Amino acid sequence: MTPPRLNQLSCPTCGRASWTIDSDYPGMDGVMLPYKQREYSCRHCSRTGPGWTLIRQSPPEFLLQPHNMYPITQSAFNHWLAILKANFPDHPLVADLGRGFVPHTPGGVLMRLWSRMIGR
Repeated sequence: MTPPRLNQLSCPTCGRASWTIDSDYPGMDGVMLPYKQREYSCRHCSRTGPGWTLIRQSPPEFLLQPHNMYPITQSAFNHWLAILKANFPDHPLVADLGRGFVPHTPGGVLMRLWSRMIGR
């Protein structure tokens, strides 16, 4: 199983883009199902089924923030945060923004604290 991430997909019927949160490899069953074979519902034309085209994805570390093994730049965090807020305003991470959901930036405060804790 891989971490979930933001995925922008194009509907095979109307061609309009929609966002979803999904993992590249969602299960432990040994089967890797490509995005094109997964079933999604279009919020524009209401079509449900496979055939979607993956347009772009957030980095896998975005929804894991803050994580000391996966630093992210402030600008990348802000970019994906804007997409998360626009498409998933009720997501729990949006409500946790600034408290538990903050970027672990390279060379940032969290990185410096982590370095002090491990003695670097």
